[in-house]
Amino acid sequence: MVFNTEEIFGMFFRYIKVLAKNFCGVEIIDCTVTVPAFFGYKERHAVIQALQLANLNLLGFVNENVAAAVNCVTENKVDLSYDPTTQYVIFYNVGASYTQATLVKYLNDIKVVSGKNVTTKYVEVMHLTII
Repeated sequence: MVFNTEEIFGMFFRYIKVLAKNFCGVEIIDCTVTVPAFFGYKERHAVIQALQLANLNLLGFVNENVAAAVNCVTENKVDLSYDPTTQYVIFYNVGASYTQATLVKYLNDIKVVSGKNVTTKYVEVMHLTII
């Protein structure tokens, strides 16, 4: 039996759905997929087809470095204590076939609501370079 790439990745995504259902008790319907920055239309369309085979609804694609930047802010790995408003960070992704650098600006918006400080964190991608 011969499978094309989309079918194999469809099986992979279906397996992920089964794992999430078994271990978390949650049925995955929607997803966001991280892809390399060099993925063009054909590669992205192949991922879309694989997700359709797994009955998943694609909400969007996210670049690898942008995903890393969002992960850092959600996991509190970015220390905004010395400058509570703005911090710039460069993410490097050095692979075998390309190098990618992304300049990210982290913002802390601190507001006082009902006598309590409410902090909202923002991530802004300033520049993306692929070499």
